[in-house]
Amino acid sequence: MKYKTTNGDGLKRLATWNRVDVSFSISGSVLENSPEGTHIVRIDAGDPDVGDQLRYTIVHGNSASLFKLDPNVGVLSVNAGMSSQLKYVPGQSAWHKVVVAVDDGVSTPVEVDVHVTIVDTNEAPYFTVINDNPFTS
Repeated sequence: MKYKTTNGDGLKRLATWNRVDVSFSISGSVLENSPEGTHIVRIDAGDPDVGDQLRYTIVHGNSASLFKLDPNVGVLSVNAGMSSQLKYVPGQSAWHKVVVAVDDGVSTPVEVDVHVTIVDTNEAPYFTVINDNPFTS
């Protein structure tokens, strides 16, 4: 980013500083019981400095390790072995908030909230066999 400033001598100077551009809230959704590796959302960040390599990390909200994040491209997906943990439970929160940091290795990392909604899938009905049959002797 560039801006103009003046100092005590009244001369205008052009100065730049390093920053990473990222929106402050991102949303994605995933079907309950989605398999490992299912992409949920990609976090796109930009840096005006040529050559800066951006790195993405989860800094909060993933204590159950439901999600994994590609540190190079910012893709949030279902983590290995976690598909059975992604459940939609009626009456409970159907979303998770994960905080992701984007870092260019020079400036202070920028954090963004990622809201992941777990979408209910329609399960087929099933019968339950009850062993206490009153018609047997």
